[in-house]
Amino acid sequence: RKLDGIHGNAIPEPEEETFEQKTETLDFQELLSIYKASYEQLAALKHLVYSSTHLSDPESLALHFSKQIDERMRPEKNSVWLVEHGKNVVEVARDGTLVEKGNRRIIEIESSEVLRHVIREQLVAWSSSLPQVREVFPEFDSPIVFPIKSQPEAFGFLVLHPEEETEVEIYQLIGQFAAMIFRISELHQKLKEQTEELNEMTEILFKQNAQLSSLYHVELDLMKVADPVHLCRIVVEAAVSELEAKRAAAFLVDGSSRELIGASESGGVEGIDSMRFPIDENEPLKQAIESGRVVTYSDYGDELHLGPNLLEKWIVVCFKGREHVQGVLVTELKDEDIGDSIAILANYSGILLDNLMLQEEVGNVANKTQGRKSDELHQ
Repeated sequence: RKLDGIHGNAIPEPEEETFEQKTETLDFQELLSIYKASYEQLAALKHLVYSSTHLSDPESLALHFSKQIDERMRPEKNSVWLVEHGKNVVEVARDGTLVEKGNRRIIEIESSEVLRHVIREQLVAWSSSLPQVREVFPEFDSPIVFPIKSQPEAFGFLVLHPEEETEVEIYQLIGQFAAMIFRISELHQKLKEQTEELNEMTEILFKQNAQLSSLYHVELDLMKVADPVHLCRIVVEAAVSELEAKRAAAFLVDGSSRELIGASESGGVEGIDSMRFPIDENEPLKQAIESGRVVTYSDYGDELHLGPNLLEKWIVVCFKGREHVQGVLVTELKDEDIGDSIAILANYSGILLDNLMLQEEVGNVANKTQGRKSDELHQ
């Protein structure tokens, strides 16, 4: 408009700014200032959003939010509180730093109307509407408490005192975003626990499958055995090499003398083959034979002596027959999970031993009968 008013080379006189022009200039500066502040706040919020997605545990998130607010927003002070066990709230982070566990304030939720208002009802608490806010947070001049919302109750809350009204909306957004991240963190933690549990179960299943496979092959070998001592040798070697026991020894019962006779050993146990002693001499072995039950070191809380050998974490399992115990298997465990597999191996071996003993008795009877018949024919 000024250029259109120029005639020829005439230079117009400078015009004084009107009141309206001055007002427009002031309004523009104020609008620009508001826009700039809003842009900075939104940029800070955007950075907070992107920088928090890699965190998963609640304490790291609380520290991150407090630090971002301290570095990129305007409040003089801030703190982040989290709910603990559904009963208390704990100050985890303050002004961008993690509060040491020994110095953390802990407040019971039911002890304060403010905390019930924020945690249970999940509403913002203003010092103007709830005067008790300043009593709960005396270090803040004009505190506002923003809940980190969840269902059925809040995860915790942010405490600060914004300088301008526009900032309140930003902090409400931060509180809502924090709630979303904490929910993701909670789900991530549950997923992590379930994954660990699944991995543990898978490992157990693989181990049990390997043990069952080993038992199957050992049982095939045992079916071919015709001698009790040979059977015991296969059993103790399988316990150590296949089931991964630390050491193992097997004893057979002499029913007529009530003695235990050393049959075989594996894994570094010494002198078993030459051992022979009364059943009553060794209390754990005696208890296992008389009860027919598994006896372990936890029943006695002590080490087991077998001649020169001293066994820790031991287990005694019987070779049970139809009518009485045929012997015992003593193992020293590296992994207590193999106890069931040891028991299965011993039970199966007991059946085979029973058959071998029965065959031996039948053979002895047959030999005696044949001997009498030979004597009669000779006479």
